[in-house]
Amino acid sequence: MPGVALVLVAALLGAVGAFGLGRVLGRDAVERLTGARVARLDGLLRRRGLIAVIGMRLIPVLPFTAINYAAGLTAVRIRDYVIGTAVGIVPGTVAFVALGAYGSSPGSWPFILAVIALVGLTAGGAALARRHPRTGAFFRRSPDDRAAPGESGPAPR
Repeated sequence: MPGVALVLVAALLGAVGAFGLGRVLGRDAVERLTGARVARLDGLLRRRGLIAVIGMRLIPVLPFTAINYAAGLTAVRIRDYVIGTAVGIVPGTVAFVALGAYGSSPGSWPFILAVIALVGLTAGGAALARRHPRTGAFFRRSPDDRAAPGESGPAPR
């Protein structure tokens, strides 16, 4: 499928470009505007960079561009970000390209399989988010993480 390869390369290039722009713009200004929200994401990506990026990318309804810029403002390593993005966008990309390719024949097995894949990825992401809400265990800092500005220590467990 040349369409899948083209979309993957273009999405990865766009993601890395936005990540780089986030890094260049600097974290200080964003931290002043957003406060602890970026600090929580920063702690997650510092501890679990590659896995966190893959997990975010597997959920097709999360805003792709927002993740790109936000990751650039965090402590995630560029290697973890690029590999995590490259791996994590494959299932959703394949499903979306299949929907586009077979959208005129909604009863065909490739179309149905693509819909099932997207529903499964979205449901899996929703289940993960429900299991680990933003203030829950998935986003809590470990004791060795530094406290966010305005906080006195690690988040309660």
